[in-house]
Amino acid sequence: MSRKKNKIKKVTKKITKDNKILNYIVFFSVMLVLHFSFVVLFNSNLKGYNILNRTWGFDHISYFPSIYLYIFYIISLIVIIPFTNNYIKNILHNIINVKLSHIVGFLKKNKTVLFLTISLFFTALFYFFKIKYHFLGDMDIRINQTLKEEYIKDEYLTMLLLNKFHLLLNNFFGFSGYQTFVTQSVISGFVFVFVSLLIADVIVDEFNSKISVFLFYISFGTLLLFFGYVEIYSIPAMSVLIYLYAAILSLKRDKSIVFAFVALLVSIMFHLMSIGLLPSFLLLVYLKNTNKFKFLNKIKLSHVIIAVVLSLPIIYFLALKLSLAAVIPFTKVEDTRVLTLFSLKHLWEFTNNQLLASGVGILLLIIIIYKAFKEKIKPDSTILFLSVAAIYIMLITFIVNKMRGSGDWDIVAFPSIIFNLLVVSFYVNILSKKYSKSKISYILVVAIAFNFLNASSWIAVNATDMSIKKIANMLETDPAYYYQVKLPAETNLALSYRANGLDMESIKYYKKAYKKHYKDPRSHFNYAMMLIKIKDEKKAAQILDNLIDIMPLYPMAYEPLLTIYEKNKQYDKMYTSINKMYNAYVKNPKPLQLRMNKNFIISCFTYLYKVENSKGNKQKTEKLQQILISLGK
Repeated sequence: MSRKKNKIKKVTKKITKDNKILNYIVFFSVMLVLHFSFVVLFNSNLKGYNILNRTWGFDHISYFPSIYLYIFYIISLIVIIPFTNNYIKNILHNIINVKLSHIVGFLKKNKTVLFLTISLFFTALFYFFKIKYHFLGDMDIRINQTLKEEYIKDEYLTMLLLNKFHLLLNNFFGFSGYQTFVTQSVISGFVFVFVSLLIADVIVDEFNSKISVFLFYISFGTLLLFFGYVEIYSIPAMSVLIYLYAAILSLKRDKSIVFAFVALLVSIMFHLMSIGLLPSFLLLVYLKNTNKFKFLNKIKLSHVIIAVVLSLPIIYFLALKLSLAAVIPFTKVEDTRVLTLFSLKHLWEFTNNQLLASGVGILLLIIIIYKAFKEKIKPDSTILFLSVAAIYIMLITFIVNKMRGSGDWDIVAFPSIIFNLLVVSFYVNILSKKYSKSKISYILVVAIAFNFLNASSWIAVNATDMSIKKIANMLETDPAYYYQVKLPAETNLALSYRANGLDMESIKYYKKAYKKHYKDPRSHFNYAMMLIKIKDEKKAAQILDNLIDIMPLYPMAYEPLLTIYEKNKQYDKMYTSINKMYNAYVKNPKPLQLRMNKNFIISCFTYLYKVENSKGNKQKTEKLQQILISLGK
């Protein structure tokens, strides 16, 4: 016991003497306290939009039971403590280099086998933990667009590919549009993981560092794009990474720049947003040719930085003038849903999304920018290339996030694909020359652990019924009008929950839709049908009766209502309802003829004929007789 205490004292003493590692301990501790404060202490229950009650933010763990929150923070805290951090690192080191030495030796010689095995493992995870509710993306819109060949110029090649892919899967396996989208998402994830491994292999030489790079890079929230995500962004995300790999290969292994150029063109065709990668390719050309063309040697790093900074406003105004996308205006416009460029709401939404997508990555990015300028650290060609790529993609996503804020998490998450690679490259290749291995390991272990906790909870929320609260909040308060074009948000929610067998949640939102959209006959009908399902026929009959008073030509209301009355021998009410149906039919028979079973109409009017005939109502029986003859009786 005393030996352990002495060891803890030695490690603690060593760290407290080292200001650099102590700074990181403080940084991670403050980060964790702020995260805890935001999620636990400031998570409000206010209705509508507010910066604390986030729908798409890094506070997604607040949807878990309280015990999970405690586990989340306890594990994070344990990893931040230097002694336990070092202990974890040593365990992993021993497992890899001692117990698995033979396997590791084999895999080092057979990288393709290793990379394919890991990629297939992640592919299985992507499928088995796929998103359960598909309000995250524009599911119906995207599926209809691709199946009907309504291609959008911004993402033409992606939608064309999805259409052809669906035709193939539909012809051979009978796949629906939904199944096609899930499949392409998972396959894109396989490619993404495989290319991530290739990048980790190229970017560093030491085997343990390769593992660190891969784990850091594969532990961020953007990975959700590959968990059966029903949208088009998984393919563009995959293509961006392939371009990065081609460029890094060109810089690190002196491979041809042609591969990078082709990868860039394909990426732009998959999504026009990737045009933001063009400046990084121009820089790649410059970096590859400084020795061939002497005049390029006169260009200094400061010149590149100045050129980048000056180009940012130029790109913004060009995009605005040419209407290239839904560019955010500087000043307010008539539509109150539209954000302004430097409004606090937009800045917060963008930051919030980056924290969700990258975890600690965005915070470490700020640190390395500060260190690079303060300590005048000269970046290598890879860091310079990734920096320019990250800056312009960040700009693109910053200026086109017009209405949704962090609700458009998928498109706004794209910068994390680049700057997370930039961050881990900076630490393993640049700061490793200034810090000791143990310091770099400490930073990466904390970052990887927190990112895995952050990303896995984000994935788990969306793979389970825990997402109900999040989705409900999004659809009831989200400014995106197109979610409510066909149906009210509450009805959308109710239908989704009913389809997944969650009857009580379904009834809750059918009732909300009924109260909020009282003039919409669908709200009455859907709520009543759900009440019938749970055997509350009395209340269902009241709602259906109200519905035929409001809209007597709504055909679907009559059959369930009359079935309830007949079952319960409420013949007076049954007569009244059929009489309402008759009066509506006399005024305009087409709606009822088109949507109701002819035999049901004949049955109802035959019953009414007998009742009216017994009353001696000659005029009405004659009219009913004419209607029955016209119906073919």
